[in-house]
Amino acid sequence: MTRRLRKHFLSATLLALVMVCGCATTEGYKDVVNAWVGQPELELTQTWGPPQRTYETEESKFLVYYFQRDIYFPGSPTTYQNYFDESGTAFRQSYGGVPDRTQTYSCETLFEVIDGIIVSWSFRGNDCIAEEQE
Repeated sequence: MTRRLRKHFLSATLLALVMVCGCATTEGYKDVVNAWVGQPELELTQTWGPPQRTYETEESKFLVYYFQRDIYFPGSPTTYQNYFDESGTAFRQSYGGVPDRTQTYSCETLFEVIDGIIVSWSFRGNDCIAEEQE
């Protein structure tokens, strides 16, 4: 398979995967949390479980949900190539190699509750995503 054909094949494969799997986006997550506005606090806690933190002011109660996951990405080994120059001296050249790493993904979502009803929300983090609703 030629390099150009491989490139087109890979592009087509990735496009097919995106179309089949859907896309999780921040906009999709906004839709999810916005759907809770006007809903009872009890319904949220029955669906999402108990919040990790709560706090209250004179007028409002705040429910904080926090999710975190760590994903391990294995590295790749360095490749070495030995070669000799014109005088017969040996050299070793290294190529590539990527160290292992762990990426943390998290999302903190805060719901404001007044008189038992969710009135607003906010969120922050690099994993506040959901599939967009149609």
